Amino acid sequence: MNTTTAASVEVTPTHMVGGGLIDVRVTAIRFAARDTNLYDLAPLDGKPLPPYEPGAHIDLHLPNGLIRQYSLIKAEPDPSSYTVSVKRDPASRGGSRCVHDELRVGKTLKISAPRNNFPLVEDAGNIVLLAGGIGITPIWCMVQRLHKLGRPWQLYYACRSRADMAFLQALEAIRHTHFHFDDEHSGTVLDVKSIVAAAPREARASCRCCSMPASTSTIPASSASAVPASSG
Repeated sequence: MNTTTAASVEVTPTHMVGGGLIDVRVTAIRFAARDTNLYDLAPLDGKPLPPYEPGAHIDLHLPNGLIRQYSLIKAEPDPSSYTVSVKRDPASRGGSRCVHDELRVGKTLKISAPRNNFPLVEDAGNIVLLAGGIGITPIWCMVQRLHKLGRPWQLYYACRSRADMAFLQALEAIRHTHFHFDDEHSGTVLDVKSIVAAAPREARASCRCCSMPASTSTIPASSASAVPASSG
């Protein structure tokens, strides 16, 4: 099994020289799911934004002084804008609440260049993706890339309800996704342990997870992981 990961690509365009941050403007806000919006960010100087690979994220320097990380969702980077998905957390310490309450079209802020701590193993024989709630954000970017490449993959996507599930219609159209809605299963959450156990031993050994302990048997509402599986 080939477990080579896709390297993140980071460049330093001229508008980052000196401060290391990029000044952007919110150019569009769109609905993604209940309490979840998509935010388009374009550079103030009009210069190309740094490219990135699926799994990458950026720092948002918010108006209230907080810095929060959000995954980029476009599989094919657009040098004229970035898009992030943000869910308003009822237990927010000020990050998602600030994004939803204070970021409006025309608002300016600073962001970092993309970084990738969760790269996609896109050349594996088969790939199993797991996502819970807003944890779909980096996974959605990966799904788009895999679909374009024609690689074999499966996604298990869990959420509390259909109303909370971002990218639902787009994923239904691709038809490689197994959906799980807690409120349609008497509150029972997705059993990740059985999914991982069904994967080949080599795949379990090479499992890479983000925000989910290895001992977790059920998927939390805001986690994501990728299991590259052997071709059998």
